Amino acid sequence: MKPSFIVTAVALLARGVFGHTVFTHFHGTTGGGDTSCVRRPPNTNPITDLASAAMACNVGADNGGASGKCTVRAGDSVGFEWRTDSRVPAKDYPLKNTPKGPTPIGVVDDSHKGPCAVYMKKVDNAANAQGSGSGWFKIYESTLVDGVFCTDILRLSNALERCTIPKTIANGDYLLRAELLTLNNAGSYAIGGQEEPQFYVGCAQITVTGGTGTGNAATVSIPGYVNKKTPGMIFDIWNSPSGKFSGYPSFGPPVFVDAAGGVVQATTTTAPAPATTSSVVAPAPAPTTTSEVPPAPAPTSVTVTTSVVPTAGAPTPSVEPTIPDTPTDGRPRGKGKGKPWWSKEHTGRRSMPRRV
Repeated sequence: MKPSFIVTAVALLARGVFGHTVFTHFHGTTGGGDTSCVRRPPNTNPITDLASAAMACNVGADNGGASGKCTVRAGDSVGFEWRTDSRVPAKDYPLKNTPKGPTPIGVVDDSHKGPCAVYMKKVDNAANAQGSGSGWFKIYESTLVDGVFCTDILRLSNALERCTIPKTIANGDYLLRAELLTLNNAGSYAIGGQEEPQFYVGCAQITVTGGTGTGNAATVSIPGYVNKKTPGMIFDIWNSPSGKFSGYPSFGPPVFVDAAGGVVQATTTTAPAPATTSSVVAPAPAPTTTSEVPPAPAPTSVTVTTSVVPTAGAPTPSVEPTIPDTPTDGRPRGKGKGKPWWSKEHTGRRSMPRRV
């Protein structure tokens, strides 16, 4: 049995870890984790310039960077493996000590909370196609489930970010883009925040087979599909006593609807568990345009069959996602006992710590 490791803040800093994450392995039709089709950035830093070409496939990955392509069948489930340290699988990454006990941070740090999404773009040759620009359509998104953000759901189960390739898209080459948005610095200036949403993105170069080519998707340009004024870019995660959240909006284009059977990708992800199944209640009608569209409101709410699949061998922690109410550096709570360590009871002003 593997021993549990508790990582202190000092140890994390020594490893150069600041809560960031990177998409390292693609889990496709053949199973297992493949790195050959993943366009890897030079580091784990987030994209904070929402107008940058790096919003598409990350820094240095706009026109290639992977050695090959991965073949995927339309209708198959695929997964994206995110790692805090690109060299260490999430399940093997040391646990972090928190006031509530040890918690997994192998996918992303517990301070980095936010939604997930997956986009696709049809291209002539995925090996050298430009990522930035028009043609992107959304096939999956997950915001909150029972007040818990997608990133925490993945983190607590050391899970892959999973979605299904639509059956009705055309065969051929695509860029497949995974996206995490973290809101640790996204609070408004009025409460001491930085108004800085942080995007973690990565692209896989894939070839799709078995598609019918009968579907049509509303497409957007990346960059361009969001800006600082887009609902959801400015959001406070530091003033929730319960650690649960509500009212987070969907952003970007509507999720692609697979015209054959009306299958809709999940607008939410299941809570931390091996799998949860429910039926589709009211699938939204399929978009009928392929033209560029501005950022759209949230798609019709549906209940769907979806699952969070832990990486092989991963433990299933019982830790609830919480916001630390005690500083991790051991400082006493003082007169603000029972209040978050960064609250005005401790600091004398209502402000939030800047998280990188």
